[in-house]
Amino acid sequence: MHKLVVSTGAFALPGVSIAYEVFIPILYRAVSRGFVTPLHAHYVHQGLRWGFDLGFSPSKLPGRRFFKNYVSAIEAKVEVSKNIHQRLINHKSYPLFPFEPSSFREQLSSFLPSWCVFPLGAVPKSSEPGAYRPISDHSRTGFNDASCDDHLRHSLRSASEIARYLQKAFHMSVHDIDAAFPLLPLSPLLWPFFLFVWSPHPDNPDADEGSDQEWLNWHICGDFGAKGLPGTFKIFLSDVVIGMARSEGALTLPMPIHVDDMSIIGRIKSQVDREAACLAEFLEFLGAPVKKSKHKPGAQNQLVIGFWWNSVSRARSLEEHKVAQYIAAFRACASKKSLSLKEIQQSAGCLQRAALTLPPGASCLLANLFALSRGLLHPQSRRRNSKSCARDLNWASHLLSLNEGKGYFSYDQFDRAPLIATDASKSSRYVGGGYLSFCGRFSWWRYGASASRQPIDTLEGDTVVRAARDLGHLWKKKVVPFAIDNQAFQLSAVKGWSKAERLSDLILHLFHLAISFECVFEFSWISTHDNIFADALSRPDPLASFHKFCESHSSLLPIGIELSQVPGSGGVKGLEISPSVTAIPGTVTCSTSGPEFPSDAAGDGHGRRGASIPVALSVSYPRASIYQGLPNEGVKSSVSAIVADRLSVSAHSSMSAARGHWLIVAERHSWPRIIVADDPLRGGKLATWVAYLVYETELKATSISNYVWALRTWFKWNHQPDPIYGVLEWDDYMQSVAVVAWVAREPRKAVPLSVLRAALEAVDMSSFEEVQSALLMVMLFFSFSRSESPCPKSFTGAGSFDDTKHLMVCDVEIRSFGGVACAAMRLKVIKQDPRLERAEAAGNEDWVYLGVADEEVFNILFWIRAFWGFFPNDGSSPPRPPNSPFFRDVDRVRPLTYSNALASTRRLYAKVTSDEEAATYGLHGLRVEAYNRARAHDPLLAVAHGGWSSEAHTRYARFDMRDVLALPGAMLAGVCQTSTSEVAEGIPFLEPPSPEVPLSRQSGGPRLGRARPRLASSATPSEGRRSSSAPHSRPPRARARAAPSAAAAPETAPPSTPSASLPPPTPSKSRRRPPRARARAAPSAAAAPVLAPPSTPRSRACARAEPSAAVAPETAPFSTPPASQLPPSSSKSRRRRRRAPARPNFNSSPPLPAGSRSASRRGAPAASGASLQPSQPAHAPPLERNSSSRLPSMGSLRARSAVFTGRYCDV
Repeated sequence: MHKLVVSTGAFALPGVSIAYEVFIPILYRAVSRGFVTPLHAHYVHQGLRWGFDLGFSPSKLPGRRFFKNYVSAIEAKVEVSKNIHQRLINHKSYPLFPFEPSSFREQLSSFLPSWCVFPLGAVPKSSEPGAYRPISDHSRTGFNDASCDDHLRHSLRSASEIARYLQKAFHMSVHDIDAAFPLLPLSPLLWPFFLFVWSPHPDNPDADEGSDQEWLNWHICGDFGAKGLPGTFKIFLSDVVIGMARSEGALTLPMPIHVDDMSIIGRIKSQVDREAACLAEFLEFLGAPVKKSKHKPGAQNQLVIGFWWNSVSRARSLEEHKVAQYIAAFRACASKKSLSLKEIQQSAGCLQRAALTLPPGASCLLANLFALSRGLLHPQSRRRNSKSCARDLNWASHLLSLNEGKGYFSYDQFDRAPLIATDASKSSRYVGGGYLSFCGRFSWWRYGASASRQPIDTLEGDTVVRAARDLGHLWKKKVVPFAIDNQAFQLSAVKGWSKAERLSDLILHLFHLAISFECVFEFSWISTHDNIFADALSRPDPLASFHKFCESHSSLLPIGIELSQVPGSGGVKGLEISPSVTAIPGTVTCSTSGPEFPSDAAGDGHGRRGASIPVALSVSYPRASIYQGLPNEGVKSSVSAIVADRLSVSAHSSMSAARGHWLIVAERHSWPRIIVADDPLRGGKLATWVAYLVYETELKATSISNYVWALRTWFKWNHQPDPIYGVLEWDDYMQSVAVVAWVAREPRKAVPLSVLRAALEAVDMSSFEEVQSALLMVMLFFSFSRSESPCPKSFTGAGSFDDTKHLMVCDVEIRSFGGVACAAMRLKVIKQDPRLERAEAAGNEDWVYLGVADEEVFNILFWIRAFWGFFPNDGSSPPRPPNSPFFRDVDRVRPLTYSNALASTRRLYAKVTSDEEAATYGLHGLRVEAYNRARAHDPLLAVAHGGWSSEAHTRYARFDMRDVLALPGAMLAGVCQTSTSEVAEGIPFLEPPSPEVPLSRQSGGPRLGRARPRLASSATPSEGRRSSSAPHSRPPRARARAAPSAAAAPETAPPSTPSASLPPPTPSKSRRRPPRARARAAPSAAAAPVLAPPSTPRSRACARAEPSAAVAPETAPFSTPPASQLPPSSSKSRRRRRRAPARPNFNSSPPLPAGSRSASRRGAPAASGASLQPSQPAHAPPLERNSSSRLPSMGSLRARSAVFTGRYCDV
């Protein structure tokens, strides 16, 4: 057969019924007449000559694959066998040889280098009860993934075409192509991938009687399941064959096509039937006959593509059994806690069909289903059901039960309302909105600061929602046209949903308003140049500009129009909060935002998020409100705007969600929507609502507390006092809720160092995505940064790239300290400091320095250079602007978002681990593993480097720059051989190294700039934690530090004993906590530990460590300033400093030269007024450690890091 295709053509195969000799002349005659495009004609001609390739490339699917048939095919064996037997008789498929599991592979491989045996399944035919259609699962074999169908993709528009052509009292006739896909011959290159195993039908003459011998067969004509076949058949039938029919005069009426179903539509029934017969004869002549059993003559009520279309009532309706089936499916999915991808897709398919019978805009109910399916790759992959998705499914089921699956497909019988022109403007000086209805009503307003931060498309949509809310009562049974000059929102509104959640919420709001007002919205785009009236209302000084345009362009307005301002216009407004819909048409309630009670209602405007505020009962004052006594409405608007602007976007979202739950409970018990002042039942109402959140939702205790705060704030927005004021037992009740609804948080999973190392070693250096992911991983690992710093959340909207928050090109530099190169990364807005108020960020100079590790895969400079290699500076491409995003998406234009960064890193992990394990690692896991690795090197430096201190401006104080740059090497060394999950509680410390071996030359580790060994102790392990000789005493923590110079400390105690001037710790019977640490000794490696005498006054400024001599080799000697120049300190703090012995410290850095500032500040002895003396040996004998000199716990480390200023030492 392959030779027959090569020598003659695929059309000559026995199973191909297309009359090639007749088909080709008519085809090119239609091309010459303009009914068929030359491109489509060439594609079909080549397909009939050589076979259709369906966009498949055999090189993308090498190897041999075999899959067993599905249970559905085995259970419907009789029907499947009949169908396959019919294909064999019609030569659409061919048997190869009897199937033997032990030998078929060798037989196939002897003449086929690559092949696939796909699994057979069966699905019931909706049009023929009891009949089944065999399906071929080419996705399982990988065939569909190896097919590129970009040129074959198309949309099915048959429903909209029928609605457009089926006019009042028109008739429609229905036809169906017989065996549509098997009409097309397949290219011989595809045959080895269309193999299947099945036993022949008992009527097959080639089979032995009673034999169940299975045969290996292959398809040479199309089947059901290949990815490219629908698109190929669409070109063949819709674009070519129907064009040929119109060219020859066999068809003149409009005919929508749905795959292989054809519907001829016309005014006169006889004409429709006549053209249907003529078209059937023409198709029979070409060799593509119609199925006579499915032919339906012209009628005004016709069943097509699963809907009953009635041209008299202009309505379409689902089949009755489909309505019940859809309602049950929607309710079942809405009640499930999690949904699989298959269930989501099935629900979306049913909802897409059901939406065709619902009012226009019902497609918005699909947005949350589509969002739920993103990222799921396998049919069994599951995701937790969202409340918004469950709400939409319940809405769809309720709407279907009300309209019984019947709805209009045309609204020509509705009157048209006057045009509504809307607009919003946004600039640095003014953000506002307005609309004009050509009936004369208009409105305008200014947005508050919180709303002003929203994208312009959101503001444009909010303007449409406000217009619909204000004027909807005038539009019953009308089609309302909106003119919008923002294409982003206009196109989303026409489509009915958007990937952007903010736009989907607005479209859902409009759908609710359309149902409640019984009207239909139409959205069209208008240029800003033509939208002059609404544009004037959205600009500064709106009324003057608007009336000016009305006078100068009066010819554009309807004759006799009387302009009137809508009540409530002007002032400062926030965004419309998403509606909380508690019922469906007939009893639909769409709530809106803003004050709903008179301004003389009381409200105090105070509150604390997530907690109750006790009422002051000692003094009685007359109740007053900030909204009482305001001189005019302008001041009232200003006060409301100030109150509204204190809340963030997330706070507004919480208020919207909390209000939605409250309205459900309020309607259930017939309560007013607002709890007014001094309502005696307010305590019970709030307690009932909280109980609803506990038992009827899946909210956790923290979320419930947040919702309580949000609802209280919303009541105060409506000029009412905080409803919990005067409610007894409220605190106890909320504490009980915290116990009942408490759920343990899942800890962040660390990325093991071994997995990180293997992933970095597996990076393809020619792949931009992998190199960038490697750089991001190394940068996050060594800087302890959160992923929010380098990557935005989305491409657009509130979470888009922000130059005050995310990493830019100018925020990454390569610097040198004392001839040692390192990387520097600038931190800007972070989670703990959203307004950039920390001290070290002054001037936007909060830099984190990353040292260079010895391992190449962890070398930050290596990855930076590799990353910049994709952006050559040779003139071949424009240079990257300094203020552009540092990390880019795969298109190298848009910024890299968090989701894409996470997906890229997980793909990198998947190269060295399983997909399931890789999916458990997140970007934050690098921060967790990095901290646990670094704290073994230096706990205090680890806490400071990662920014875990309660006061962020104190990070990196009293640390030598060499310690900071040595941190990456220490994290990879043997100081912490266990993974994060194996680290025990507390801080792991090492025993001191041998004095004969330099600390920086320890075997098995890189050169370290500093080491903090565990001090030797004569106490037992239990005594190391707390001395048994003093069971009631806590060992005091180190407070004093080395004296800045010898002038301040002429005599020092031996390093192995505490200072004689400091009193020993005394047992304490009280539960008083030991005082916080103030400072810590930081001697250089060349200096012996020095203790300051108790009489030496000290300041925080003296507690800063200086860089090593390699950084500043020649500096002036440092001396202690007089006591009169130091800031005063309380006697209590002085007593605390006198009580604590200094903690000795070892440093492995080279000796510092005499006279360096670093040596003097770090405790090197020097004579007053003279140059510094030579330092002592670098490795002094270790001190004897007792229970009173134990190192502090992590709790004290956070407290200790709060007493220093600055990030790094002076450089």
